Amino acid sequence: MKNLIIAPHPDDEILGLGGTIVKKSSKEKFGVLYVTSMVKNKNWSKKNIQNRDKEIDSVKKFFRLEFVKKLDFPTSQLDMISKYEIINKINEVIKTFKPDRVFIPNPTDAHSDHKIVFDASAACSKSFRNPFIKHWICYEVISETEQSLKNNFKPNYFVTLTKKQIEKKIKGFKIYKSEVGKFPFPRSKESIIALSRYRGTSVNSEFAEAFCIKKMID
Repeated sequence: MKNLIIAPHPDDEILGLGGTIVKKSSKEKFGVLYVTSMVKNKNWSKKNIQNRDKEIDSVKKFFRLEFVKKLDFPTSQLDMISKYEIINKINEVIKTFKPDRVFIPNPTDAHSDHKIVFDASAACSKSFRNPFIKHWICYEVISETEQSLKNNFKPNYFVTLTKKQIEKKIKGFKIYKSEVGKFPFPRSKESIIALSRYRGTSVNSEFAEAFCIKKMID
């Protein structure tokens, strides 16, 4: 089974399904497509960008990812890019990797980049265009999914996890040093554990990650 995770930003892939990667990577392949990247401006220096590239490389090794690919569209500026261009770039990666399963952000996440990435990904979901894809699945990102005033994330697929798997997810997430905050900040160790416990209670498990299946072909 080949899995492609389409992530608006580096860290979304771990927050959404870091535990799932840990659980399944010994038998399944995972690749990550990062749609946006830091660009040099008043917010990010050349050093910031170099550090982020090193973090992505470390994440690839830590989670034993099959590949990582960056489209390098500017973060928080996807609404200024032609949607046609975004769709074509995403579709190029899909056709190259030929995944069986694609994970995409939730359409009502608070961040505009997440919404645009969902729409662009959904445009690639026609089965006559990419017939090898059997599953299209939305993941949730703490600090984005639950923060939306339009949140409609209703999970119907859960991956149960052990304490050891959650701990490894958190260890991997901490590679992105600038994204980690202190509780009650959503992207904190305590918050990630709290969400995984909450999702676990839905399926009689100590921990879990939750997803919403948008399309499944058997």
